[in-house]
Amino acid sequence: MTVPYERIQAVLRTQELLREPAAGAPIDADTLRRLAAAMLKHYPAPADLDPSAAEKNQMTSHGDIITVAVYDGEFNGDLAPLVVICELEGSVLLRDGARFPHFKDVAKLLEMSADKCSVPQPLGDYFPVFVGHKIGSDVQPLARFDVFAHNGAAIASIVSADFPRIDTESVRYAVDDNVIGIACKVLRSVIRAG
Repeated sequence: MTVPYERIQAVLRTQELLREPAAGAPIDADTLRRLAAAMLKHYPAPADLDPSAAEKNQMTSHGDIITVAVYDGEFNGDLAPLVVICELEGSVLLRDGARFPHFKDVAKLLEMSADKCSVPQPLGDYFPVFVGHKIGSDVQPLARFDVFAHNGAAIASIVSADFPRIDTESVRYAVDDNVIGIACKVLRSVIRAG
């Protein structure tokens, strides 16, 4: 899964690469192949550049934007007393016309964001993670992960209107893991459990 930041960086790196030989700088074929492969991994598809193609692509491949919002505190049905720790969004390809992004796609977004974002460690033992489907400027809630993390062990309850509640097994996390890293480890345990 490629997030918008990676698409922008791919375009900028490609521009830099093209300028070097254009200015007369030598570049060997192996280096050129390696750089081209790395840049093409996240290079925008035509649908990302042409709005009409993007609409056509969305109708045919079910491409969507997922959002992830992490709050500090125990969720009791009201977000008002909770503090936002971080918010993420990224594009995913929904599999077989599914309404909910596959857990693997959400985990990939979390993994990619953990390395690129400055995200704090949890302030308390509880932090809910909300996953949504973004349509225009509206976000439709899809699932909530109620995470409890204490002394290097984390568990969660995952709730959604589309599937029964899932209570995860305990997973270990490092004391320096941030909320995204912990949530990703919890989600990966669900994926492994099948």
